[in-house]
Amino acid sequence: LNPEFADTLVAGFVYQPSWLDGLQLSTDWYEIDIIDAVGTLGLQRIVDECAAGNAALCGNIERFGPRTPSGVNEITRVFNYFLNVASARVEGIDTEVSYRFEPDFFSDEFESWTFRGLAGFVTERSNIATPGAVPVDVAGGTGTPKFTALLTSTYSLGPWSMMLQARHIDQTKLGGGGALWIEGVDVDDVTVASNTWFNGQLSYNGETATGSAWNVALNVQNLFDRNPPVQPSFGSRGGSQTVSDNYDVEGRRYQLSVNYSF
Repeated sequence: LNPEFADTLVAGFVYQPSWLDGLQLSTDWYEIDIIDAVGTLGLQRIVDECAAGNAALCGNIERFGPRTPSGVNEITRVFNYFLNVASARVEGIDTEVSYRFEPDFFSDEFESWTFRGLAGFVTERSNIATPGAVPVDVAGGTGTPKFTALLTSTYSLGPWSMMLQARHIDQTKLGGGGALWIEGVDVDDVTVASNTWFNGQLSYNGETATGSAWNVALNVQNLFDRNPPVQPSFGSRGGSQTVSDNYDVEGRRYQLSVNYSF
């Protein structure tokens, strides 16, 4: 394998309006062009590109046994090695919105409330296997969702703090965002449902007479015990069902933490 080389271009802005104190908006656009990108193409793409005349990838296919009516030996193995693809391109937009203010629900306690939202949009994630080959865009596939978001709300009242967080992954498609699998032809349904799950935290901050600080927090991951979407897949031993590590796969769980600094 050869090392990757990339050109990265980023442009963005930050906006803090004077008409609403505590509000901040920021957006970044990025474009990354990679030469000799290291990656794997997947079994089906290797077969498809070989059939389309990409001789460089035909060496990854092993054939054995009786010939088919078309005079070609059956495929017995496909080697999905890591290799240097000719080029790869990633383009997207990242956006952040945050707002902090001090409500007055309780006049004798200090309060603050913070909202923060992060969103990512991947508009292109394409690569070209070998020079002259057709680019394949896998944006929107299970490995590269087109849209992801993280929303966090934190309310503090004196020494108490409560946090609620939502994570969202938009609907994706099997077979490289639908670029490699055609719905109704290769499979009946290429879609994988969107998924949103919540995390929560309740914490208390204190201070000793000597000035040391301590914190006790109860964290609940996957607060409503949301199951991840099940994805059909296939391998050398036939079909199977999997779940992606992009989602929370462990279900609701609790964690109690105690921190003391001096």
